[in-house]
Amino acid sequence: MTFASTRYRRARILFGGLAFAFLAELPGAAGAASAPDLLLEYNARQRAERLDVAGTPKEALPEWLRIIKLCRRETFFSCAEARKRVLALVRDETACDALGEVRRLIQKGDEPLLQRPSILCAIRKGRVSHAMKPLRDLVVRASESPDGVWARDVALPEYIKAGGSWPHYSAREKLDEAVALRRAKRFDEALQKFRALDFEWRGNPSAADLRRLLPFETALTQFRATSLEAAEAGFRKLVKEARSVEQADGYRFWLASTFQKQGRLLDASKLFEQIYGRHAREDSARSTLMRSIEALRKTSEVERISRLFERLGADFPNHAPSVELAFRAVRVLADAGLFKLARAAATRFMRRFGKHRRRADADWMIAWSTFKLAEWKRAAALFNSLARRSRVGSGTVTEGAAYWAAVASEKAAVGGSRTIQNQFARLAETTGAGFYRHLAQSRSAPIPRTPKPISPLTTSMGDATAIEQAFKRFLQAHPLANRSALRALTFVQKGLLDEADRELFRIQEQIRTAKGGPKVSVVPPPTSNDRAWMRRTARGILLDLNGLHRVLGNTYRVAQNLRFSYGYRINGDDAWLRSAFPTPFSEIVARAAHEHRVPLDLIYAIMHTESSFTPDAVSPANAQGLMQILPSTAKKIAAQRGMPFDARDLTAISKNIDFGVWYLRELLTKFHDQLPLAIAAYNGGPHNVAAWLDNKAAPARTMDEFLEDIPFRETRFYVRKVIAAVGVYRKLYGAGGRVTVPIALDTRYENNINF
Repeated sequence: MTFASTRYRRARILFGGLAFAFLAELPGAAGAASAPDLLLEYNARQRAERLDVAGTPKEALPEWLRIIKLCRRETFFSCAEARKRVLALVRDETACDALGEVRRLIQKGDEPLLQRPSILCAIRKGRVSHAMKPLRDLVVRASESPDGVWARDVALPEYIKAGGSWPHYSAREKLDEAVALRRAKRFDEALQKFRALDFEWRGNPSAADLRRLLPFETALTQFRATSLEAAEAGFRKLVKEARSVEQADGYRFWLASTFQKQGRLLDASKLFEQIYGRHAREDSARSTLMRSIEALRKTSEVERISRLFERLGADFPNHAPSVELAFRAVRVLADAGLFKLARAAATRFMRRFGKHRRRADADWMIAWSTFKLAEWKRAAALFNSLARRSRVGSGTVTEGAAYWAAVASEKAAVGGSRTIQNQFARLAETTGAGFYRHLAQSRSAPIPRTPKPISPLTTSMGDATAIEQAFKRFLQAHPLANRSALRALTFVQKGLLDEADRELFRIQEQIRTAKGGPKVSVVPPPTSNDRAWMRRTARGILLDLNGLHRVLGNTYRVAQNLRFSYGYRINGDDAWLRSAFPTPFSEIVARAAHEHRVPLDLIYAIMHTESSFTPDAVSPANAQGLMQILPSTAKKIAAQRGMPFDARDLTAISKNIDFGVWYLRELLTKFHDQLPLAIAAYNGGPHNVAAWLDNKAAPARTMDEFLEDIPFRETRFYVRKVIAAVGVYRKLYGAGGRVTVPIALDTRYENNINF
């Protein structure tokens, strides 16, 4: 929240006049009793963070423990962080004196994290007998894990030094140790152990059952070590010696996996399918058929892959993932340009799964395949039918079908050119803010080559009166949400606006994560099933929260509030739209846009779609910051620009924006300033977009066809979202709302950037 810190310091002066008497006038004012705890928690966290930064984490431990104790009475944002820091400190520093207190305070599921400090503390206090069993478990059964390595290399020497005696292994433990060595990728040591055990257990009746496991464990270790010829020989021998069909199929599975690793993909696929054929109705068999598909993906056997996907759907019709895979049979054929086969597969899917939610997608693929086969009249009829039958609320499907119906009619020369132009004009004048509106505008009239740049909105800090009135309105309108709002106001009175904003964000998060509306703990609906009421209430709270965020100078929180809904109306309430599409960090963005010659509206649209303007956002793939840049990509950007790079740079707002905007400029250059291609490359990678442009099997005649044919579903929808957002930014901030989407497609590209 760096960008707002200056406004927060200015605002500290403004809040001096707010008195606690204001709280007494409001509903639910009893919540103010928690003000001392709020400040205790805040001060403890500040001290703990200072000590952590100063490199004295043991001194920080009591402060984090104090926060956890306060969490027993209240819920703070610091609770999860405090619990995590305490566990890390005790685990790494082995603070034995605090171990008992930590065990009492942490959550139930955190006990396994205390195993290491418990072992080491027991050893150091001379209680070696208490440490023996957990230490042995880690060394024998978890030796491949970080805890196992720690137990073997750190704790075990201390245990022996303290006088502990290491007991003899049982036969089972010896086998477990060898298996653990394999899991730790110490393959040579594991194979030596297996050979030694085979020799040791010869003629030993008590170990006969375990000895039978050794050939499979040996072959599996050779497979993991990529000694594939030896592994193949081992698995073939096991198949011959198997005692049952089920056991033989288990070994065949690993034999097929060996073929796959050797590059014998067709042999692997055939063997996987044979195994599946004998166990087709068993739930566990699905993964076997998926392995067959995986083996075929690197071949040109597209039709066979499609048949396997269909087979999964047929064999498991009531299993939702299998139905999704059955639809993938259609997509695989379409991506390969086999539209006649794709249409037939989509028709079969409709017959088999007519009531499934994927029905609309199958309908679309039938119409789209017909269009790609140049059957224009039939395609126009199918798209028109789809547009009429699309259920209320599926605006993208309706607008998309209407657009492609008009394109097909134009190609078939049905109705005359004036009628077709009227169709595009009607679509261009739609009240929606979607992607197809801009495509229709492109076909209905010439597009200006240089769109007018947007003028960023600067949000200024409100005065003390505006802040007080905003809080009063919110508390009076939503008395059941008063607890977090009162806590926020307590922070406001102390000048701690970052903390106040986080308290408001708590209400927003509860609404955002609730299914169908806000959680009962925030605003309980009058009846549990009144979802319409919940949606209206959620919208009202979010709008009022936006008012509080704006007077606190925090514009990017506004976009986070509204990110889950994309049903904006371009000609609707501009105040609502401005709340959803703010322009924060305006000075930094304007500087980067000018330096790298990238349109402001594109930068804001990317940030809006990627992170909703959250500076510390981290995706599951580890993309970071406002522009969601992967550390590996950032490292390459820095190298190409001749700049030093530190992974922490991605959390800095100015650096993250600078890197992201530079990357956008390179993508625009690579694809000759074709905006949709640059957007697709930002999400799907420039190498993939280049490959799609080169794809001779599924040639795209025009830009709109290319965008509809993008194989990655995520990238296909990402392009639509960003272009729609660019249009909204241009509409709101002075550029007319039109986005340049050229219908002609230039398939050339440069080699300036490939990452």
